[in-house]
Amino acid sequence: VQYIFTFSAKEREKFVQFVQSPYFNQHENTTQLLDIIVSQANRKYVKLGKEKVFAQLFPGKTYQEQKLHNLLANLKKLLHRYYAVAYLEAHPLMEELMTLETAFKRKQFDLLKNRSKQLQKHLDRKTSQDDAYYYINYRMNNMLGYYSGTYVNRAKSTSLQTMMYHLDRHYILEKLKNSCHLYAHHLLMNAKYDWTLLDDILQYLKDHSDQFEADSSIHLY
Repeated sequence: VQYIFTFSAKEREKFVQFVQSPYFNQHENTTQLLDIIVSQANRKYVKLGKEKVFAQLFPGKTYQEQKLHNLLANLKKLLHRYYAVAYLEAHPLMEELMTLETAFKRKQFDLLKNRSKQLQKHLDRKTSQDDAYYYINYRMNNMLGYYSGTYVNRAKSTSLQTMMYHLDRHYILEKLKNSCHLYAHHLLMNAKYDWTLLDDILQYLKDHSDQFEADSSIHLY
């Protein structure tokens, strides 16, 4: 309930639409519970006593706390799913990647090839090479590589080599980014950390600096 109260009016409206969708929710009482909660969202004094809410949902019925708890649990699951859907809407390239993942698992290879071309165009237009850029490239070329190696011609496929290229850079960038955060904690709070492979990675970057000239995000860290 508290999470819903933190939503803006626009986001509350979107969440109501989400819960009202029969694809995600077919439980009318859960929808009614959300309507009751939303009706109190902008009030200075919230009136959401359990017995009172139960009476609105089940007129004439004896109060059962477990029944109300089950509805709240349903609404909580819907909230978690809404967060996931909202994340994909805010990150369209990740949504495209999920489409490729599903097409690959279903062996819908025409869809995989067509959508991967569109995704590659979007990636090529990105002005920054962040962790998402490398991760999506890694996963996409992983699928294309194993598709080509299994169903087309393994000798002619370059996707697996491209996969390794982006996998390395995704890991290196994540390692450097998080090491910077941990080093800040170390300076501010005297926290101790085991840096594991960091020294080896820094040495590798130094020895192969020419290979990373175009990787602006790695240079930044």
